[in-house]
Amino acid sequence: KMFVKPGGKIDWVLRSVKTFTYLTDLAINIPVQIGSVGGVQVPLYVLLGTKNYAKGWKRLLSRQGQAVTKKYESYTDRTPWNALKDASVGLGDKAYSLMFALFKDATVRGNKIQLLGSLTDQEFATGEITTKRLAELKTELGRWSPVEGSESILGSTTEGGIATQYKKWALPIIRTTIKDINKLSRMIINKQWQQAGKSQEFWELFRVVQTTALVALVAYAVGYDKDEKQKDQSFMRKVTSKTIRDALSIVASFDPANWQGGVRVLSFFGSLAKSMSDLVRLEEYKTSGDTYKKGDLKGIQGLQNMFTPGIIKQLFPPKPKKKVNKSVGGLAF
Repeated sequence: KMFVKPGGKIDWVLRSVKTFTYLTDLAINIPVQIGSVGGVQVPLYVLLGTKNYAKGWKRLLSRQGQAVTKKYESYTDRTPWNALKDASVGLGDKAYSLMFALFKDATVRGNKIQLLGSLTDQEFATGEITTKRLAELKTELGRWSPVEGSESILGSTTEGGIATQYKKWALPIIRTTIKDINKLSRMIINKQWQQAGKSQEFWELFRVVQTTALVALVAYAVGYDKDEKQKDQSFMRKVTSKTIRDALSIVASFDPANWQGGVRVLSFFGSLAKSMSDLVRLEEYKTSGDTYKKGDLKGIQGLQNMFTPGIIKQLFPPKPKKKVNKSVGGLAF
């Protein structure tokens, strides 16, 4: 039974707040959107394998590949750039699409690579794919990546959508990894060594380990640390950090830290309530920080942080406080 009536006032409020948090957190957030490519391509490689993954990229760059993906746009979905050219799409929808364009572009490109890399030579040459075959490929894609329109009954509700906000990418990864481990374990227990070594489950898990180790090496080489506030706040540093973080999405999906953030909409209401309470009580900061000064109202600062879009924070990050060196007798401390 659903607690929120579809189309009701509570439903409208929750959906509006969810949309608002998307806008403040991710809209025009270029480093995060570019980094999402890693979160799309790594699970795709695990699904396809080296040969089919390379085949998908090669075909995508060919004229025939462009023709096939154009013909089956209902499978791959439309790029945000095509939507901008569509006169039937309203100005508001175009603006909203543009704010999340790189997310959409990464997803559509991944869908194209999966489609082209999975086709037989005959299917690719003729450009003819049956509806049954497309359904099979869509099911395969959904094993490692979230597929729009394939949510469970609970996930399609307002409550489910809010509970899984920013977490939908992890659900198919967790589900498929657990299934692969269980099936492979049963083969090993039954001493079906040859069958286990040739199974899809074995090679998918092998590629999970392979890609994780490779990305970890790259992360080590560039000095990436997810728990450390990078001193280098340059654009390229941010892009590199976000790409590495998303490329480690398979491992991150099992990380409890990624599930401790709670529900974004509920945290928004919690932060709003606290800021309003601080404002009514005229709570002040006792010390100075990077974004506030001693004596500033906590409520005002809290509301400002909540309603400032991520792009503004990205373009105008807080300046770190300068350390003042005091010396006594020639000794600095």
